[in-house]
Amino acid sequence: MITIESYSEIIFPLIKHCCIESQSKEYQKDHLWYLYRQAFYGYGMFQDKNLYSENAFNKFNELYAKYLSETTKRNKIPKILTIERINWSEQPLIDKKREELLFEHMYTGTMFREDITRLYHKGNLDVTEISKLIRLKYKICLITKEENLNLHKTHRGFDPVEYYQSIGGIKILNLKE
Repeated sequence: MITIESYSEIIFPLIKHCCIESQSKEYQKDHLWYLYRQAFYGYGMFQDKNLYSENAFNKFNELYAKYLSETTKRNKIPKILTIERINWSEQPLIDKKREELLFEHMYTGTMFREDITRLYHKGNLDVTEISKLIRLKYKICLITKEENLNLHKTHRGFDPVEYYQSIGGIKILNLKE
């Protein structure tokens, strides 16, 4: 089974290469830069449950009830979904065009790359440090599209949870579970 450490080890050469080459803005148009940016999203597979907002909880329940009703009317067996465990690929079962809910990275890719660059310049960039960083900061929160309008797209402050609640006005229900 893949772990945070083994995933980090797989992408580490790409991360290190991009840290070295990223001094040039031209480099950021390169395909390797694109892969580096996308590799961040792979850490989502290690989050054991979704955080979610109060509004997303209410919207999820509304959408899921509709899904259950429509599915049983068609004499099909509905998939059992919970807000804590639903994933991006299951979302269209209840939110067909992804118009209502959004899986949002509280710790953004930009914030990750900035932290990686700091580790690199301090001489501390290695698989262990990257893995620690992910365990400490990587969080995904299910919110409504409406709530997303209140959030800065790339920077969520030093403490993204505090940012969501104070700046974004987003009440996260399951922080202490």
